[in-house]
Amino acid sequence: MPGFKRNSRARRRVVKVTPKAAKRITAISIPLIVICAFVLGWKYQQNNLQIASQKQEDRQELYQVFQDEDYSQIEGEKYVVPDNIINIVAVGNIICEPELCESLYDEQNDNYLFLRFVDRVRQYVEIADYTVGALKTNFVDYFQDVKGKLKAPKDLGLAMKDLGIDLVSTAHNHSNDYGKEGIEQTIDYLDSLGIKQVGTNKTSKEQENITIVDIRDIKVAFLAYTEKTNIAINTKEKYLVNKMDKKQIVADMQKAKEEGAEFIFVCLNWGEIDGEKPTKSQQELAKYLVDNGADFILGSNPEMVGNIENYQNKEGKNTCIVYSMGNFLALGEEEAKMEIALDIEITKSAENGQTYLSKVSYTPIYLLDKGEGIEERYFLANVKQEIERYEAGVQNNLTQEDYNKIQNSLIKLENRIKGE
Repeated sequence: MPGFKRNSRARRRVVKVTPKAAKRITAISIPLIVICAFVLGWKYQQNNLQIASQKQEDRQELYQVFQDEDYSQIEGEKYVVPDNIINIVAVGNIICEPELCESLYDEQNDNYLFLRFVDRVRQYVEIADYTVGALKTNFVDYFQDVKGKLKAPKDLGLAMKDLGIDLVSTAHNHSNDYGKEGIEQTIDYLDSLGIKQVGTNKTSKEQENITIVDIRDIKVAFLAYTEKTNIAINTKEKYLVNKMDKKQIVADMQKAKEEGAEFIFVCLNWGEIDGEKPTKSQQELAKYLVDNGADFILGSNPEMVGNIENYQNKEGKNTCIVYSMGNFLALGEEEAKMEIALDIEITKSAENGQTYLSKVSYTPIYLLDKGEGIEERYFLANVKQEIERYEAGVQNNLTQEDYNKIQNSLIKLENRIKGE
């Protein structure tokens, strides 16, 4: 370039590498590179193993600290595992006489308004973990009404499901009103609703099965029997309805225990429809059953609520005998309009695993009849709540006559429950 003079002394010599020398250098370099890469990789792996080993030791030491810690020396309250407590609500006869059905019929929509009828008692069963009732009617497809035979529209079943009824006893004096076909159709319809039933069977094999329900980790067995059926059952079809036989009931209870039952309900359809007090034979049978395995007797058939007896069996265990649950979804005579929802508390001890009856209480319910021509002629009312509202003058569901009837019926109910 013009004006620029090269410094010859600063000029460096360029060493030329012959092709032969380049080959030698390459041959020596590749093995060295491979060896260096291997050494570096091995050191990296050893380093990772050392780190992993240290972490494992740290975790083991931490785990050992928790294992060796003596928590009994830590100040504060000791944690106690609570007992397991469940609530079962029981209700009485579910019948639906023609007069009640007619009052609930919606001609415009061609259905029966049972949902509206039972809505007022929803609060009683919502507290329950499980709800049981005594179904004293049949769900049949095409049979015509026959005097003395009981059947109900299927809207009643839908209302039972909506209300929260989980299981019904189907062994009663009207079980065989429509024969084998009627029993099968009733069972099938309840199955379609997801409502369990005990007391009637489609086959002899089904009769051998024991219904045990796991209610929040407590296994509860339900057995059901009837004293009689209004229409005799064919000898070859005795399996259709469970008949009351104390030896068979004891055998079934023993089988229930063998299959894991921790608490046993025995549902008995017995006595006369207008019976107010248990007979001597009922008392003897009930006590025989609780002395031989039953934890709770639920009696049904009579329209009126009967004596509720707390009984200590021969082993010293507390049991309960309800001689009659009375009516629930039914009409009946004046005394039968005072009903109850029974709240049964069952406890499983966390300390020893024993299951026992811990509490029994009831809510009085009254079937109020507002008279013909009223849109909602019949409805179920919380007795104490209605009385309080009437006395406070804050509602008008009751007339003075209604108030007097309820007060009188409540006194009689309490006396019958006490066995007086």
